Amino acid sequence: SGGGMVIVTLNGQMDMIGIKIAPESVDPQDLDMLGDLIRAAHADAMAKVRQMIQGEMSNGLGSVLPGFGP
Repeated sequence: SGGGMVIVTLNGQMDMIGIKIAPESVDPQDLDMLGDLIRAAHADAMAKVRQMIQGEMSNGLGSVLPGFGP
């Protein structure tokens, strides 16, 4: 989020397993902005995990269940 200023890593169960915050993104006078960056990074990570899971499900189930394939 914020051009890579905050990066959140999630696992397949949507648990946060890591967070990286660029030092230049921390402004003691504007901690609300840091909170916004963290929330945006978390939302982005969740969307990517969901997309990955959905892709794996549709690829895996497509050969077994009609209508689930690409």
